[in-house]
Amino acid sequence: MIPFFKTPEEFGQYVRLHFAKQDIPECSAENGVTVIKVIRAALTRVLQFLRDDPACRFAQLTDICCTHYPERTDGYLLAYHLLSLTTGRRLRVTCATSADVAVDSVSPVFQNAVWYEREIREMFGVSFENHPDLRRLLTDDGARVFPLRKSEEQTVPPERLTGVDISEGGDD
Repeated sequence: MIPFFKTPEEFGQYVRLHFAKQDIPECSAENGVTVIKVIRAALTRVLQFLRDDPACRFAQLTDICCTHYPERTDGYLLAYHLLSLTTGRRLRVTCATSADVAVDSVSPVFQNAVWYEREIREMFGVSFENHPDLRRLLTDDGARVFPLRKSEEQTVPPERLTGVDISEGGDD
C-alpha cells in the first residue's frame, strides 16, 4: 500500500527514513513545497530514490538552479526541482558545494539534467563528474569568466561583448 502524506513535512520525514541521518541533514517546507537538504555524496542516490520509490514517483526534473554565496565555505547552492505527475507533489532538493569540488552529474537519473548542468558549469563554474558533455552553450570556448559568479570581477573588454572595437571612437 502506498502511504498518504498529509503535509510536506510528513513527506520529508518519509524520505529521511530511507537514508542515513548525515545524508539528509535537514527537511522543511516552504510555501507548501517540501525542501530536502542533502550532502553532495548522497545527491544521486536520493534523486534516484525519489524517482523510483512508489510513494514518491518524481518522474520529472523541472529545473536545476544555482545560487552563489561568496561568503560561505560551500558557496554554491544547487536546487533540483522535481514534479510527481501522479501525485501532483512538488519537491526541492538542495545541495551545497564549492567551486573546486565536482558534484556527481544526475544525468543518469534524469536525462534532461545534461543541459541544466552544462549551463550551471558555464555560468557559475561548478563542475559535474561523469557528465557526458560539458561543452559550452552560451559563451565562447575560450571564455575564462563565469558571468553569474558574484565574487569575480568581470573584466571582459567591451569589444568582446559587442564585437565592435570602441577604442577608436565611433561614427559621430
